[in-house]
Amino acid sequence: MESGFWKFAHWKSIPIYAHWTILLWFPWYLLQGSSLIWVVPTFFCFATILLLHELGHAIAARYTKTRVHAIRLFVMHGECQHDTPYYETEDILIAWGGVIGQLCLLVFALATQYLLKLYSPVLTYLLSPIFDVLIRTNLLILVINLIPVKPLDGYIAWRIIPIVLKKFRLQKLQFMSLINRRSRSKNKTADAEKANKIAQDLFDRLKK
Repeated sequence: MESGFWKFAHWKSIPIYAHWTILLWFPWYLLQGSSLIWVVPTFFCFATILLLHELGHAIAARYTKTRVHAIRLFVMHGECQHDTPYYETEDILIAWGGVIGQLCLLVFALATQYLLKLYSPVLTYLLSPIFDVLIRTNLLILVINLIPVKPLDGYIAWRIIPIVLKKFRLQKLQFMSLINRRSRSKNKTADAEKANKIAQDLFDRLKK
């Protein structure tokens, strides 16, 4: 076991470690004046957010055939250790993988909360600490991760914008080139028809 880490799971032969600092959730949660009864359930919700974020990175990395070595969870972030992708677009996809993992959990939590409000408002109120973590804390972590500075995911993830703009400009140029070729083709056809008409008129006059 690595110093300060303990291995608690595997995913697709990828070891998953937790650092002791993740336990700082307990005093941090209690210092906010939150109820002691919810400290353990909310901790597991918080750990689930971190884990799904890193699993999102790992799934995207495996999709791009990039080797993943390990997943590590800390108190306010995680780490998916993998080889450097060959293409920049693969690196960007891996960066967005974590955000997508969190978004899936966020959508699930919002849908569950909505359904509970319809059928059991009391239960929704009782479970509000759980939904606070799965929705508000999840959303906060997601937004922070998308800030475009190192070492956050946003530093790599937002590189997708110039790539998309470049591809859009290229497609626009290709479209304009196609329009110009068709226009030139139509002009040539019109010129040919005009020349044929002039030649036919001249031939008719000579016959007369």
